[in-house]
Amino acid sequence: MYQISFAPRSNRESWTFVGAIMDANTNELLDLSDLSFEFAIRDRDGCQRLLASTDNEKFVVIGTGLFQWSFTKDEMRCLYPGTYETGFLMWQTADPEQASQLSVGPLPIVDGNTP
Repeated sequence: MYQISFAPRSNRESWTFVGAIMDANTNELLDLSDLSFEFAIRDRDGCQRLLASTDNEKFVVIGTGLFQWSFTKDEMRCLYPGTYETGFLMWQTADPEQASQLSVGPLPIVDGNTP
């Protein structure tokens, strides 16, 4: 598992993140075709505010080892300025009980100060 710190994001714009997952042994891009994913944003009380998952199609595999999650401007508006906690999970689609935590870490949200 990795501890990740995101750069501050505005709550007045959409957010699309593109990343890669590599095989730890071979350092090659991992085949993600039979895996499922969730990226969650929670407030300090542990309440989930946003979720990108392969189930809700906000998390998409875009190529071998490559993925992206996306939140719309309207979704980001529900995040008040402050720091949120994130969590990123991966599991074999056929076995959701065996999820692996890929990362956790803070996501600072700033007021975009636009209408």
